[in-house]
Amino acid sequence: MRRVVLTVALLFVAAGCMFSQSGAAGKFAGYWNGVLSVGGQQIKMEFGIQERGESIVGTMAAQGQKGIPVDVTVKGDSLCLQVKPLNMTYAGVKFGANVMGTFSQNGFTTAMMLFPGKIQRIRPQAPKAPYPYIAEDIIFSNETEGSQLAGTITYPVGYENMNPAEVPVVVMVTGSGLQNRDEEVFDHKPFAVIADWLARNGIASLRYDDRGAGKSTGPLEAATSKNYAADASAAVEYVRGLKKFGKVGILGHSEGGTIALMLAGEDIPDYIISMAGVATQGVECIVWQNVALLEQQGVPEQMRNDYGKALRGIYAQRVKNGGPVADAQKFVQQMCSSEGLKLPPQFVANLVSVASLESPWIDFFVAYDPAETIVEIKCPVMAVNGTLDMQVPVENIQVLETLLPPNAKNMIKEFSGKNHLFQNCTKGNSLQYEEIEETISRDVLEDISNWIKGL
Repeated sequence: MRRVVLTVALLFVAAGCMFSQSGAAGKFAGYWNGVLSVGGQQIKMEFGIQERGESIVGTMAAQGQKGIPVDVTVKGDSLCLQVKPLNMTYAGVKFGANVMGTFSQNGFTTAMMLFPGKIQRIRPQAPKAPYPYIAEDIIFSNETEGSQLAGTITYPVGYENMNPAEVPVVVMVTGSGLQNRDEEVFDHKPFAVIADWLARNGIASLRYDDRGAGKSTGPLEAATSKNYAADASAAVEYVRGLKKFGKVGILGHSEGGTIALMLAGEDIPDYIISMAGVATQGVECIVWQNVALLEQQGVPEQMRNDYGKALRGIYAQRVKNGGPVADAQKFVQQMCSSEGLKLPPQFVANLVSVASLESPWIDFFVAYDPAETIVEIKCPVMAVNGTLDMQVPVENIQVLETLLPPNAKNMIKEFSGKNHLFQNCTKGNSLQYEEIEETISRDVLEDISNWIKGL
């Protein structure tokens, strides 16, 4: 989702283009899709190729990201697609209706076929018009930080006949990374599905585009969870100021769940729902998820444990520095040598990238420990995690339960067989959000609405 905090990148493969002449898109105009096999995972990729005047414009969609610019070169039956920031290139030749080609990187090469057309995804839970409720587009401000945030208020079915003071409302806060108001990822729209469910169960909601996403604006440079929390606080203040609802709560997913905990500790919402919000110091979560991903990819135990130790060392140095590690290459090599860490070159290269990355967001995340905030929470808390979550370990919820002050209205629950998006899954496909048609499990939705109505 934005919001996956993974430092181990999947290897995109690339093949060198042996031609450089540009030409009209011709027979390659339109959409193409294919499946890339990397590290035991199947990654669906989609390319769009269009003519714009005398030039060719290309875009790529992969792993939940859309609109990635692609340099396109066509010569006769040959096609070359390059994404320079990812050091990625695809070279192929038209073969019947399809394109046969290769991806490679750092000596690794694999074949990949492209088929005409867009990737077709089935999303049965996506709300479809006409809706039995009113949805109103609005704009509110975080004046302190200069954000203009665009969102949608969804009123419950039959709102016009309800007592506004008895209608609860939920402000939704997305996870990490720039996301629109629907928290859209892999063509899933979790927040749209949740808003629809709540409206059909007597509960209003406000969901909004992150600053810099969709129709929202605001400063992004050096923005951290603290800044996004300020936007969420402004959303709560805005909803209260409308005087159209009763209790105002926050529902946050992933980083948004941590933000919900932050603001609850400051007595801002009347209640919160933390969906896989991190309750431990950020470094604990990010190391765990990287080691877990390596295990799922079949990396030997010693190697993944060494990688985890190296990450801890890098983040400890980043926290000490307040930013990137100076001479990252030298630091990583000396650390691996002194600690006896045995890692292949590509792992070392990845660690160097982690050490040298300019990212105020990651520096805040790895250093932040929500414990001091959690122990101050007075409002009711619903906190949920999936047992097959590969991004925030289910043990996280046990830490939260230990830290929270007693409250008879709290609901702390592990959902068996659910991943980070709270989709039903198995261990083998817990990260394959795109392949799972379900956006969010119905039993999770039922628990959310029932808990809110019971407050």
